Amino acid sequence: MQDQIDTTNKCYREYREKLREFLGIDREHDVSITWESPDYRHTSWNEQLLAEQKREETVGQESEKEENAGQERQIHFRR
Repeated sequence: MQDQIDTTNKCYREYREKLREFLGIDREHDVSITWESPDYRHTSWNEQLLAEQKREETVGQESEKEENAGQERQIHFRR
C-alpha cells in the first residue's frame, strides 16, 4: 500500500513540474488549488448563491411591505 502512495506522490510531483514548465510558472508563483464545499444545505456553489440572492430579494420585499403598511396606518390615523 505504501508503495502505491509513494508512486502516486512521485507521479504527481512530476506532473506538477511538467505543468509548471508548460505554463511557464516558476516554483515561487505556483500555488495549490483549494476547493471549499458549499454550505451543507446546498449541493453546489451556484445553488447556494442563488439561495442567498433569493433571500436578499425576499428581505427587500418584506421591508417594502412594512414601509407601505406603516404609511397606510399613518394615512388612516389622519382621517
